[in-house]
Amino acid sequence: MRWYLFISFSLPFALIHAQTQVIADLESDTPYPNAQSHITEQECSTVDLTKESGPVRLQVGGTCYAYTAMELLNFNEEKKYSAIHLASLHQDRSEKPNEVGVSKLIGFSGGSVANTLINAYQNGVCPDELITSIDAEKVNTKSYEKIMNLFESSKKIDLTKQCIQDVFSMPNPLEMILQIARNVEVEKAKKDKHRILVLVQKSFPSFPLTEFENIFNESRDVATFFNALIINSCKNNLIKINTKKVKFTYLSTSIDKKTNKKIIYDESREKMFKEMNEKLQNHNPVGISYYSYGLIYTRKSEEHSAHASLVVGRMWQEATKDFSGRVKERAGCYYLVKNSWGKDWSPPYGSKARSVAGMPGYYMLSEKNFKEHVYGITTLE
Repeated sequence: MRWYLFISFSLPFALIHAQTQVIADLESDTPYPNAQSHITEQECSTVDLTKESGPVRLQVGGTCYAYTAMELLNFNEEKKYSAIHLASLHQDRSEKPNEVGVSKLIGFSGGSVANTLINAYQNGVCPDELITSIDAEKVNTKSYEKIMNLFESSKKIDLTKQCIQDVFSMPNPLEMILQIARNVEVEKAKKDKHRILVLVQKSFPSFPLTEFENIFNESRDVATFFNALIINSCKNNLIKINTKKVKFTYLSTSIDKKTNKKIIYDESREKMFKEMNEKLQNHNPVGISYYSYGLIYTRKSEEHSAHASLVVGRMWQEATKDFSGRVKERAGCYYLVKNSWGKDWSPPYGSKARSVAGMPGYYMLSEKNFKEHVYGITTLE
């Protein structure tokens, strides 16, 4: 690691400090630009934690933060924990201690890796065998989606019953037709409810079936129903885990009054990067929070802006060249990142990430690109 010492007695502090500022534009494909690569080949010793971290996961909805938290908890542990249960514990940007944030269908709302871990230590975690989320082969996302869709359609029918009954009370020559239509709707609702029950038995094996009718009727929307399935499946099966210190290190920023854009300070960027390298050197994985547009995703989308993944290794990579022999990407230290988009995913053409031969679901990230996209790291002490 190269260190440079700047000493000046004549320049004002504000001018010296301004040299370390970078304007951050989150709308661009390089949200935190002008990063520099510093680590040398000698310092970039090979670290590979892929075996200890287990198989590639396929996240449910927007639960990347919960899957990253799960990866940190599960690392080198024989007992595996459920990422879906971790997502249900997350406080969803709320100061209320036990408020759960789950969005419509299976798309859980976004969240914080660090807060999810803190909630896990405070509340306990459900084992993965009861609410499966461990890998792409075992996750039954289609069953989850069917449950949510069937529940939503059943509730819509319930809301129209009173309206139909009001029509029946009036003299109407079409009453017989409306009665037939109502009977069809009611029968469909009954069949949908039965299909939901069958799917719940399959996807939530520890869910107490005696609670189904009550929960189904009392749930006001898809989110509360799905969350009730999780809570009731886990309430008697929670595992208390040994508390560790959760550390979240983030970029130091302020707001530029003229441009209204973020200003980051290189000192905090280098500090965060150094901390990650120290963790990897001691064979500990690191959770990263970053902006994925331009890095592993090439289309601007709110859904794929902020993302979380797990760094499980690093190695020195030689420069790559294009067909004309010009250097396309300089040699440097690259970091092995485990994504949570399933075993069939690989970085798309045009993104900054490198694919890893024989390792679908992973990608390689250069030191420079890491510094230009990552805004926080989460570790367990």
